[in-house]
Amino acid sequence: MRLSEKTVSLLKNFASINQNLQFKEGNKLRTISPQKNILVNAEIPESFPSDFAVYDLNKFLGVLSLFQDPTLEIGERSMYVGGKVNYVFADPSMILVPPDKELAFPE
Repeated sequence: MRLSEKTVSLLKNFASINQNLQFKEGNKLRTISPQKNILVNAEIPESFPSDFAVYDLNKFLGVLSLFQDPTLEIGERSMYVGGKVNYVFADPSMILVPPDKELAFPE
């Protein structure tokens, strides 16, 4: 799979909110700040085939920037970026994740 410019831009914004991110199967991304005062939900054009966690999103984005339009091959415990870099996933217990329930905002 390849990540669109829109998705990479969203990941950069997410990295400014929380350095780690739990990717869930599908096309939705969610993060929460460590102070738990900012919660972000986003829908992206790509759909991830499985769940995985990235401990340092800025370093992950740095690896992506080494390549021009890299292909991501997502495995069980790691992903190959550009067919050359084996990026190992973080343990999900080490990642701060937002609550599963959706927030209801007043109209």
